[in-house]
Formats: sequence, C-alpha cells, structure tokens
Amino acid sequence: MGLYRWASGVGVAAAMALFACGCSDDFRGSLLAPLMFSDAASDSSGLYREPNDTPERAIPIRTDGTSVRQTIHLPSDVDYFRFLAAAGAEYLVNVETETGGSLQVEITDERGVVQPVTVVNSPGTNRSIRSWTTAESGYYFVRVSAPVAANSVVGTYRVWIAVGEDGFEPDNTISQAKEIVINGTWQQHTLPGTADKDYMSFSAWADFHYEFLFDGSSGEHVSFAVVDGSGNSVSSRSTPSLVRFDAPSDGKYFVEVIPIDPGALGTYRVSGFSTDPWEPDSTLALATPISATGEPQRHSFSRASDQDYLRFQATAGATYIIRTDSLGSGVDTQIEIDSASGTALVSDDNSGGGNASMLVWTAPVTGAFFVRVRSASGGFPGKYVVSVKAD
Repeated sequence: MGLYRWASGVGVAAAMALFACGCSDDFRGSLLAPLMFSDAASDSSGLYREPNDTPERAIPIRTDGTSVRQTIHLPSDVDYFRFLAAAGAEYLVNVETETGGSLQVEITDERGVVQPVTVVNSPGTNRSIRSWTTAESGYYFVRVSAPVAANSVVGTYRVWIAVGEDGFEPDNTISQAKEIVINGTWQQHTLPGTADKDYMSFSAWADFHYEFLFDGSSGEHVSFAVVDGSGNSVSSRSTPSLVRFDAPSDGKYFVEVIPIDPGALGTYRVSGFSTDPWEPDSTLALATPISATGEPQRHSFSRASDQDYLRFQATAGATYIIRTDSLGSGVDTQIEIDSASGTALVSDDNSGGGNASMLVWTAPVTGAFFVRVRSASGGFPGKYVVSVKAD
C-alpha cells in the first residue's frame, strides 16, 4: 500500500506536513489513516495503468474539473475513481468517450452503496453526466463500465468532476463563519470558484497551542491562516499545509481559507488539534501541581491515547472531590487516583454527568497523591477542565 495521492499530487503536501508538525506519532497516524490508499500512476499518454477495477485500486481524481483519461480495454472491464466529497455540496460527474457510444456510470460510497443521482445528459450521446448532492462527507467512488446491452463498447474516455457550494455556505465572511471542532477530525469544504472564501470559527483558551492541517489542492494554491475577529493573521505557516497558533487570550478565532489561483478549486478538508501549556505531563514524574482549593485547571488531550498526571497534597482523613468538566466535543474522560508509587487506588468514568468524571475520596494518609486523567476508549482528543477540592 502506498500513500494515497490525488492525480496532481494533492494529499502528499498534507502528509509531509504531518511529519513536520509537532504532533505525536499517534495523532499523525490517526490523521493519515484516511489517506492510506494504493498509488495510481499514468503512462506517457496520460492513461492510467490497470488494475483499477476495485475500490481499493481506484484512481484518485480531483473535484476542480481536471480530467483523468482511462480506457475500457475489455467489454467486462470496470474502472474505479476515488474522490473526496463535502456534505451538502452538489457534484457533476462527467464521463465522455473518445470513440463514440456511452458508458455506464455509478457513484458509490465506501460501503459500496450506489448513490441516488440525476442523469443530466441525453441518451445516445457520448457523454454521461450525473448530478449528485452529498448527504455525508467522506470518500466516494465513480464506477465506470460498459453497458450490459452494449458489450462492444471498448475504448478511451475522460472523467472529470465539478463541484458547487458545500453545506457550510454561506461562510464567506468572519461573521458567517461556521464552527470547526478541535479534536482531530476532518471537516470537508469546497471552493467552487476563485471568488469564494471559507471561514471556520473556534473558541481558544489562553496559552494553548493550536495546529491546523489543510488537505486538498496543494497548499501553495490557497491562503491558509488563523485570523482574529478583525481579520488579522495571528498564526505562523510552517508548511503550505500546516499553520500553528498560540492563543494570547481566551476568545474566538477563525481559520481562513482563500484560493490564490484556480489550482485551489475543488474539495478540501481541514483538521485541528490543541495542546495545553502543562505538557509534557504524561507520567508521574512529570505531573502538574494542582491545589485542592477547587480552582479549575485547563488541559487537553492532544491525541486519543493521551493522559495527564496532576499532583496534590492530601491530609489523612480529609475528603476530596476530583472532577472533570467543560469537555470539548467528543471528549470522554476517565480519572484515577494513584499513590506516590503509581498504585491505582480508585477510578471513575462518567459519574460527573455525560462523559465527565467525578470521584469523592478520603485520603488514607497524609502526603502527595496523583490524579491520572486519560481519554476513555472511543473518546476524541480535545479540551477539558479538572479540579481537586477538599470537602
């Protein structure tokens, strides 16, 4: 298996940015997983080589109108093309033969379910056009084959896909920005024209570090930045596909995507994650001090497998309430109290309400104890608040 790439190299820049970013190997792996796919290569004539007769061997294709040339070399041949789609956007899938006749065209999702489409072209022409509006974001496939009733249709054809506005529109200004969740998941958008702009809003915590990854056209074709409410850039761009931002204060900020030239057009996606100022704190030795006054301390999971340790002083016989709160979207905490030797004494998952955790615990002896906060199975990276209070 090779690293999945678009016909023009789209996706490679994003993958390279992942290896250059300061995020963990686990986080890189979680983002790269959707990009892992078989390589497709073309010969000197622009034709893509076989095999591409299964979804796993599909040829990557962009959604900016760039065509891909391929051949039905046998009446029984089937060709697959893979593309990224954004929920709510309309796509026009064009398949035109160079030798006359028409081909059978279907759009399927990753489960193989055929999508409902509108046939735009007139029967009997050498072009097949399918209009389709996406219900869910994700990867989809164009399946091209010879019609059953016309087994003799063999020859070269071209495929191209054009896209309209996505389901987040209107989002062309800061005031129209739609929220992006900072938990490592991808959010798909489209740029149907060079006059389009997209803004995504997020709430930042002071002193937290944020990174955003762009995957779509090559990053050089877009202006990609984090801006404040006045539109001023507050981020640094480490690579064309990666921007970094350290929040100077609590507040709302915006991811800005603006096409520079037609090479930016089509479908793209953005993902973001955060790290807190207490890192590294993933072991007992690196535990962050926290007072038992109930004052909340802000943290985040930078990846699904992340864990944070906090150290507090307890008095024998005193009761303490340890809880998590203000969880980010998809975050699910588990808390545990450990002794100084690392022995787990008591733990909790969801007693704090929803995915939050809470423990009411009486200290057996006077001394230092540790709170271990980790992401529950199936939880997402993201922010949370933890507190320790003597009852």
